[in-house]
Amino acid sequence: LIILLLLIALIPLSVIGVYAYTSIQNTLSGQIKTQITNPLNRQINKFYFLIAQDLRSIDLLAVHVEVRPLTEKFSEDHSKQTQDDLNEKLTVIRLDNRSFRRIHVLDVNGIIIGSSDKRFVGKDYNNTKMFRLGLQGADVSLFFKDIDGILGHYLISKMTWEGKFIGVAIIEAQTDSYTL
Repeated sequence: LIILLLLIALIPLSVIGVYAYTSIQNTLSGQIKTQITNPLNRQINKFYFLIAQDLRSIDLLAVHVEVRPLTEKFSEDHSKQTQDDLNEKLTVIRLDNRSFRRIHVLDVNGIIIGSSDKRFVGKDYNNTKMFRLGLQGADVSLFFKDIDGILGHYLISKMTWEGKFIGVAIIEAQTDSYTL
């Protein structure tokens, strides 16, 4: 009789135990999955936000109310004063944004006609990937490692004035904010 009572009690306890184990396992699995995916989703969203910010930065430079007219004017007159004004404006813009290392403006032939770092003026970027991407529109996908081993990336955009292609704007930016 005792063995029969133990068997009758053991069957419901076994069913309850299996049910409890399965329920707890599912709950813990869900919590672990949430703990893993939430930070990942936050990092992905942060990355997309940074890309959008970079695209906005390069687009603002490409349509800047002083940079575009100076670029167009230099393509017409090639005067030293216009180039100096363009260099000065690019330097001011770079100083206003700590994450910008250098800013360059290339003419339609890929020659740097203005830069926040005057050492680059006159360099030919015609056969570079940066210039080719700039011909197509805005791009923030090119990353580089400088001589000091610091990671940076290029923000690139096509520049137009009254519907006419006038050059390419390039920002060399730091990638500190991309460190996830």
